[in-house]
Amino acid sequence: MAPDGTKKWEVRTGGDIDAAPAIGADGTIYVGSDDKNLYAITPAGQIAWKVVTGADVRGGAAIGADGTIYVGSHDANLYAIAPTGQVRWKLAAADKIQGTPAIATDGTILVGAEDEHVYAVAPDGTLRWHLQLDGDVDSTPALGSDGTLYVAGDDGHLHAFR
Repeated sequence: MAPDGTKKWEVRTGGDIDAAPAIGADGTIYVGSDDKNLYAITPAGQIAWKVVTGADVRGGAAIGADGTIYVGSHDANLYAIAPTGQVRWKLAAADKIQGTPAIATDGTILVGAEDEHVYAVAPDGTLRWHLQLDGDVDSTPALGSDGTLYVAGDDGHLHAFR
């Protein structure tokens, strides 16, 4: 059904919202804010929970097959958050995480950071590998159907990796 322009509801956060919301299988909406929080909002517009990070949450969230929510923060951490709002783990990069994580078919979480690296993280929070580029990685990595990883960096290049 197409929207008719009638406002259903709105939720106010304590800061700007700079990324697209992600929607879980149950309709929960996940959105980060410059108030350092990731919010879970019910389809009825109620805040179900929020998780505070150490800095602005400027990228979008990615949702794993098991419902885990993955989001980066300007505090240089990638967070894995259970659908109930508990932090399962966090993995530190050397600088801000700006983009939205991508999730490979095997569950690997891929995310870039302003430390000029792309990180590949197992669903349990273990670092699998990382690649260094010649500039910050503020964008969201993309995965091709053949498994190719595409990453755009502040070095002015689009990179493709196996």
